Amino acid sequence: MAGSDFERWAKEIEGQGFPPVLLISGDKDPDFNLEMVSRTLEILKEKEIDVTLLHYRNAGHEHRPEWSQVIFDWIEKNL
Repeated sequence: MAGSDFERWAKEIEGQGFPPVLLISGDKDPDFNLEMVSRTLEILKEKEIDVTLLHYRNAGHEHRPEWSQVIFDWIEKNL
């Protein structure tokens, strides 16, 4: 999903009954920069969707093993 598609997705979803959302962002991500992720976060919050942002410094568009526990803990708590 491209960045512009990500924002469009957030604008089109219905808020009521939507499951919690976890956004993961790196400040060196060329596809999903922090400004775009922040706008998406605000769109979701305006729809009263439970949304969490994990922002990592010096990270791009990848998954790092050291993030796994934080992600698994969020999933266990929220879903």
